Order: sequence, then C-alpha cells, then structure tokens
Amino acid sequence: MAELIYPQNSGAIVDGDRFTILGDRPGPAGTSSVTFPNGDIWQVDHANPSRLVVLESDVADPASSPVLAAALGGEEVLFLIDAARDPDDVDWDELDIEVSRSRQSSHPWGRPARQVGQAFVLADLATDERLHPLARIAAAVELAVSLPASPIAPLLAPVSAALLTQARRLADQFDSDDLELIDLKDAAVLRSLLQQLEPANRFDESWPQLSDWLQWDQPAVQLAAAADFMMDDAAADFTMDRAVRTTVRELRTIDQPHEMRRIDDSVVEVVVAREDHERWVRVFRRDGLIVLGQSPLRREGLVDLAEVVIPADLTDDELEYEVVDAEDVAPAPERPIDRVRAAITAGRDATRADRADIPYLSRPRWERCAELWVLAGDRRRAELARQLAEGRGVSKGFRPVADRLAEDLSGTA
Repeated sequence: MAELIYPQNSGAIVDGDRFTILGDRPGPAGTSSVTFPNGDIWQVDHANPSRLVVLESDVADPASSPVLAAALGGEEVLFLIDAARDPDDVDWDELDIEVSRSRQSSHPWGRPARQVGQAFVLADLATDERLHPLARIAAAVELAVSLPASPIAPLLAPVSAALLTQARRLADQFDSDDLELIDLKDAAVLRSLLQQLEPANRFDESWPQLSDWLQWDQPAVQLAAAADFMMDDAAADFTMDRAVRTTVRELRTIDQPHEMRRIDDSVVEVVVAREDHERWVRVFRRDGLIVLGQSPLRREGLVDLAEVVIPADLTDDELEYEVVDAEDVAPAPERPIDRVRAAITAGRDATRADRADIPYLSRPRWERCAELWVLAGDRRRAELARQLAEGRGVSKGFRPVADRLAEDLSGTA
C-alpha cells in the first residue's frame, strides 16, 4: 500500500455542503491551495508546505474522494466523517482538535508530505499574478517535470496540464529582452527544465523566441562557472552579468517609469520610478474622479511600488491613478482584511527570498511581516515571522527557479 501523506489524526467539521478536515493553523505567509477537478480543495502552509492546513470535499460523499483517501487513508477518512456527523458518539478526550494540531506541528513530516507540499507551492506560484510571467511559466514547467515522482501524480496531472496551457498563453505577455535580465545560473536551470518537458508539452510554437535562446551555443552554466573560477566567493555575486542586468533595468526604468496592472480582482499594483522622498498612490474612477483607494509607495529593487485595494467590479479602463507626496495624504482607516492581506503578501515575499537563498532580502521582509501581523492583531503569526527572520524553521531543501527568476526580473536580487 502506498505511504500516506499525513499518517496521523486531524479534526473534521461539516460546514454547509462541505466536509472539512482541519490540520495545522496557517503560518505568516498564508497557504498554498490546489482545487481539483472534482471540487476538492487541498491547502498547505506556504512557508512550510509539508504541513497540512485544510482539506475540503463535498459533504454528500466524502468517503469516495480520492483526494482525501490519498492524504489520510480510507479508514481515517471514515472515522473523521463519523466524528463530524455525529459528534455525540465520539470520545473527544481521545480526539481533541487542538491536541491534534499540537501533535501535527511537531510531527517530522516524511518525504510524501514534502513532495506534495512543494508541488502545491509550484502550482500556487504559477497562478500568482504578482509575479513576472516568466517566473509563472517556470513554476508550471517545474511542476510538470517533477510530476512523475509525486505520490499523487494521477491527481495532479490535470492540474499540471491546465497550468501548462496557461503558461503557453503567458509566453507572449512579456518582452523577449527580459531573458537578458536573468542571472546566468538561473537561466541554465530554466533551460534544463524546458528541455525536460515531454515533446507534446514543449513551448516551441507558442514561444518562437525561445528556440534561439535554448540553442545558444555557449551554455550559461559554463559562463557562470568561469565567473566563479575568476572570482573568490565574496565577489561572485558581483559578476559582470549582474552589473549588465542592473544597467538594463536602470535604462528600462527611465524609459518606462510608470505602470499600473491588476494583480487580483480587487487589487492593482502601481510601479513608478524611484524617488528619495515618501509618496503615496491614489487610485480613482475616471468618471467623477472618486478616490477608490490609496497606499504608500515602498522601495522594491530599482523602482517604487504600491498595491491598492479597489472594488472588484471595475474594469481597468475605468481606473486612473496619481502619485502624491506623503504630506498631501490623509490616510484612510485600514480595514482588518487589508491588514491581513498585507501581512500575508509580506510573508510570501519573505518566503520567496528565503527559498531563493537571498538572506539580505528575507530578513527585513520577515521583520516587516511580523510588524504587519501585530497590526492585524495576530501575535502568534507575528512571533512565527520573527523566528523566521532569525533563520529558525526555514526549509533549505526547496529551491524553485521561479523564485530566483521573480527576484531577477524585479531588480531586487
């Protein structure tokens, strides 16, 4: 019998038409979630993806769910169904949810849980609209390449196929010159992943400029090795490649200093050229100039960036924005949900820097995440973020190239 993903008890509840299995509480970076074709939802902790957070299935017949069976085993699922539907017949001294969570938090998860969690993070990154399209493509490709080794490969196959289809559509949504901004070693990893795709999944037709890039006659890994040979370890991060990429970013920032794009139904991101004083972004409706939201600009690489929450029913054509000095803004009261979103976003950015092995970015990001969780009123997650800022509890074995590409292309690495 195949090894179970999570081989110990959790708690379960029935909520309306959903049967929900409760695992650990989410950490400071929120969760990574996959929705399967049958409607089942599987969530893991984003910063520590071997930890189960939630499993959801249709309450009508959860016992037949292949997702629940793969995660916990058929007998455990049946026990949890009985416990959730008829709690009076369950000895809650034997099955206390908080005790179960405590055991789960200290459980040394095995390889199946790590593999599944890492696959879910890749699927999450592939759909994260805050990331550069090339980073999202890389995540979808890495998931497809790693899929055969997954303990739930048959369940993930349709999810991976859908993400590859989406990735092909993303291939024409960025300038091919962006390929020049990628660190040489990261480019080598991306080439290798693309070349490992099954022939039917290749990008050749949907991404014509890729062919020349893949056939470049001097492999990037050889150039990177030569750079490391000529420099000591302390200087290796300042190779000519990095200097050239920085120069290109600076030129692009001069040529294209302003951009507003939708990163979620209710969130827009505004990127503007760097300035030394504090500024805010206001987003408003073009008809009537009604202010919809505002947010302070923060430094991100070579630009200033802000995310503003807006009504989800407005189209991009109905939106306009302006940049104003901080002293000209009377900040509107933040909603609790806005604080939670900001804290999770900061946690995801910090996790990305951790996985990309960029400690000079990850530590201040985790510290900012902790501050935001305090403002959101969640001191448990604030403390977890502080521990992660000190390097405690960070997984060192998972290095998706999508994280490095996202940092390369944002100008922060």
